Amino acid sequence: MVPESVVALHRIVEELEDDADVQVVVFAGELPDFFVNHYDGAAAADLPTPAHEGDNPVWTDMVLRLSKASYVSIATIRDRARGAGNELALACDLGHASREKAFFGQPSVGIVPGAAAPSDSRAPSAATAHWRPRSAAPTTTPTWPSGGDGSPELDAFVDTTVPRLASFGRQALATAKSIVNRATLPPDADLVANQTL
Repeated sequence: MVPESVVALHRIVEELEDDADVQVVVFAGELPDFFVNHYDGAAAADLPTPAHEGDNPVWTDMVLRLSKASYVSIATIRDRARGAGNELALACDLGHASREKAFFGQPSVGIVPGAAAPSDSRAPSAATAHWRPRSAAPTTTPTWPSGGDGSPELDAFVDTTVPRLASFGRQALATAKSIVNRATLPPDADLVANQTL
């Protein structure tokens, strides 16, 4: 994850907000071993500065927009979600992860969410700790590390979830999400105060 990818992801989230036909968005990593790779801290100085005084930094703004978007976002996690990848997964409304290979971690201790979690946590234990609201999608053959990664079962699980959610209509999804957010999200100021990207 480098500044260009942060800016591109921010742009995508902004564009999705403006598309009234979008009801459900799925984020799935294509990199081997990672949902989204670590953020390159050495490149942090290259992130664009906010256009106006009082605007949030680009990463923080993207996370806030995603968490409050009128569509439902789903993170499909096959491998590690650490640092920026973990924060993206946590900003999504739902997260479904491979029991066989998914790990979660927040090496940037002190950054919300996931503060003080420098080591990886496997998907089932992450679900137990409520790190992911919906993790460890069912799989039929838990064979990792000797072979399978549960991807076909994970994909099938997400593929059945998306049309079910989309059948409710955008306004119904937005209303339900707003009610859940009021009860579960910290104030924006808390996230901004703890975000360093």
